[in-house]
Amino acid sequence: MLAMEPMEPKEPREPKEPSKPGRLPQIVLAEDQEYVLAAISAFLQERFKERYEVVCTVRDGTSLVSEVLRLAPDVAVVDITIPGLNGLEATAELNKRDCGTRIVILTMNWEPEFLQAALAAGAIGYVLKHRMVSDLPNAIDAALQGKRFISPTVQRQESSRL
Repeated sequence: MLAMEPMEPKEPREPKEPSKPGRLPQIVLAEDQEYVLAAISAFLQERFKERYEVVCTVRDGTSLVSEVLRLAPDVAVVDITIPGLNGLEATAELNKRDCGTRIVILTMNWEPEFLQAALAAGAIGYVLKHRMVSDLPNAIDAALQGKRFISPTVQRQESSRL
């Protein structure tokens, strides 16, 4: 389990304008397991090629930060448990640098502590991997509009805790 300090969730920023009119929103994927990374990439590129462009895939947090800063994608889809900087640390670093890329966490961690840590780090979306097919496109679309998206399973658990 990751060590997490309690922090307040950050408010979503205004939507980022596409840098080139008419281009598809660009996405960077960060996942340490090669077969999962390939599956996410294939899912987005095959089923949503008319809506998004996957411009880069990385397998660690340090590469994520450098590629997001280099490419300035619209959205980064990030696993929490990537090596180097973990997904939460990389999210916080990118938000600290105010790069404008929206971060959607894609994870197996349904525990409310992880959700709170992700939001506090500046993530705008939180999707459970087992709900990727139904939730990830919705989370990306919401992120592109500057809106928060949380997988319903996690959202229900968070609501029941309050």
